[in-house]
Amino acid sequence: MAYCYLSAGSGSLGPLWSQDSTSTLVVDTNTNSGYIYVYNDAYSYQTAQNYMSFFEVPFSGSQVTLTLYPMTYAILVYNSNGVMVGEAMLVYLKVRTL
Repeated sequence: MAYCYLSAGSGSLGPLWSQDSTSTLVVDTNTNSGYIYVYNDAYSYQTAQNYMSFFEVPFSGSQVTLTLYPMTYAILVYNSNGVMVGEAMLVYLKVRTL
């Protein structure tokens, strides 16, 4: 089991995320380089636009690998010229095995 911990600030440390609660998504962008924007779909596009720099993931090569926590995501792909070349909505629910 992998954990990530925060170390700055006062107080005690605790797990930031656990590998058991995340999954990996590989996005084939069909463009060599650009930016992929991934944000919680509960926010409108207009709201997300105000904070796009927080959601911006630059890439080179046609694939982007993301580690995601269960929720619904909007995914926008822009090429290096700033032209949107793809969009998707991902409904990601973690299935728990009993």
